[in-house]
Amino acid sequence: MREKAREIFGGKKCRSRSLDFTFTADYLELRNSDIVMNALTTKTYTDKKILFDDSVTKFNLKLKDQERVLLLSENAIYNVKPPLTKRCKVQRRIPIQDVSRISMSTYGDNFIAIHIKEGAEDFKRGDTLLSMTRKTEFVATLMDAAAALNHTIDLHFDDRIRARLYQNELEVQVVEDASLPPREEQLSLMSKVLLKVSVGAELGSRAPVGKQ
Repeated sequence: MREKAREIFGGKKCRSRSLDFTFTADYLELRNSDIVMNALTTKTYTDKKILFDDSVTKFNLKLKDQERVLLLSENAIYNVKPPLTKRCKVQRRIPIQDVSRISMSTYGDNFIAIHIKEGAEDFKRGDTLLSMTRKTEFVATLMDAAAALNHTIDLHFDDRIRARLYQNELEVQVVEDASLPPREEQLSLMSKVLLKVSVGAELGSRAPVGKQ
């Protein structure tokens, strides 16, 4: 999976040292959780395995942060509300084939926008905006799962990440700030629709995996 990640991100994005890490995928150890698997294998959902799971931060239409668990199965992306001790409360299920594009900055920040294709059943709810530390591994795994479904997901790299949540057009602006500690990421809410993300040099121009 690391080679897949290098193929996707090489020369396009500063990913700090994430391409050198060991990819584990099952970070919350949910693959053997009966609570989770029962939620994924209902009459409505027919997923059989978890390809990736981790804790993430989701941003709502007012750019308010919310703690979530992100699950990726062979067919869909799940946004789940923690904790998962007694039940698995699925907030949203996005079929992989309904994902049209993934947007990220060229820096080593943690932000990602998952865009929903027009015409999808859940299109009115809009995109999903996340901050996640293992974004590289998630995207590589998602692209593999999409290919298995004969589905193509476009990757878009721009330091202004735009996402539509319902009728709100949101933007995450990522900039390098030399005054910050080298590996720090600092968030500043500029307005109800604009979030500024400042990153230190090791997440930007001095990142080991550089931009071309």
